[in-house]
Amino acid sequence: MDFGLFDTWNAVYAGDKVPWDPAYAGGEMLESEAYDKNFEIVDLVESAGWDYIWLGGSHFSTQASMDPQVLMLSAVIAARTKNIKIGSSIHRPLMKLAAEELSERALPHERYAFDNLMLDDPFQTAEQISIIDQVSKGRFIYGAGARSRGSDDRRDYFYEFLDVMKQLWSEDTFSGFEGKYYNYPAFYEPYLSIPKPYQKPYPPMLLPVDSQESFVPMGTLGYKIAIGPGKLHSQSPGNYRPTRRRQELS
Repeated sequence: MDFGLFDTWNAVYAGDKVPWDPAYAGGEMLESEAYDKNFEIVDLVESAGWDYIWLGGSHFSTQASMDPQVLMLSAVIAARTKNIKIGSSIHRPLMKLAAEELSERALPHERYAFDNLMLDDPFQTAEQISIIDQVSKGRFIYGAGARSRGSDDRRDYFYEFLDVMKQLWSEDTFSGFEGKYYNYPAFYEPYLSIPKPYQKPYPPMLLPVDSQESFVPMGTLGYKIAIGPGKLHSQSPGNYRPTRRRQELS
């Protein structure tokens, strides 16, 4: 059994109370103290011999998290640790379908990011992941998701994002990609390339399972899975294992 810590990179406020604490009476956010405190936690789990640290965060929500850039933070942690494995849990590439509207359940910080930020690019994301994996000497696990529950189009869009990155990492010279959502020409000069990851052909890729129907496709595609507690997911992990084994042997 492995042990890991899921760290949302909590904010720190003067008075040692957070805004959602009933005893909170005001107090400024202490950014430097927050990063120092969270790095102390990283150093502690590293020295204690834990196996993993998982990083979760989001844009524009410093009340809850000081980690708006999970890949950047993963690179920093990779440079200051030697043994612990580092996982993004999860990185959410910003993608938009044509005329897509955000769910009414979306929180204000999610809506602001969706409405105003530029879309994520699989080329640049692949470069960032390669750097993290090289700096960590193969200790990175790329966990990603796309809020695709209930939307086959959004799920396919997300899978294409991952497919572009896997092709970039796997080919000596990128041969081009033609898909429904992404189209890139082949590299047209021999020197054109991106850094390759330390792990070959690329780091483990972990995706959250959000429905019973997801277990078999995840295994078929060769992705590791993240599941939470509850009856929904207690019934079908067994369907995932044989399909994943068949994919590994193919």
